[in-house]
Amino acid sequence: MTLANKFAKFVTNVVNDNFANSNISFKYTILPITHYNDSKFIDSSYKLATAGYSLIVPALAYGLSQRDLVNLKDLENDVLGLADKLIPPKTSFTDNGASGDGGRPTKESGEKTDKTLENEKSIEKSKTQGGSE
Repeated sequence: MTLANKFAKFVTNVVNDNFANSNISFKYTILPITHYNDSKFIDSSYKLATAGYSLIVPALAYGLSQRDLVNLKDLENDVLGLADKLIPPKTSFTDNGASGDGGRPTKESGEKTDKTLENEKSIEKSKTQGGSE
């Protein structure tokens, strides 16, 4: 990527010399994607996107332009209404926890061990007596 970085710096300088002013400056970047690491780069940039980082980087790595990405999202959301029709399944990452029904389903009293029943009684006792035994 040494040659690509030098080329990017050259293009950045040329564009800024011709078009930049005190409010606007430009930076030309060549993404570090090669034939040998494209799938790994797409994978890692997609993981970052699901954590809240840029959605543009994985799209660019796939070969979509920024305009193509925006047009595609407008088509999906506004024209076809897919955001309302194709709702992804809830996971621990997408659930906001407001429903309060998270975690493992509770067992019936007959399925619980003696220790679990003893712990539940202790919790109930501490709630009614203010936490002291």
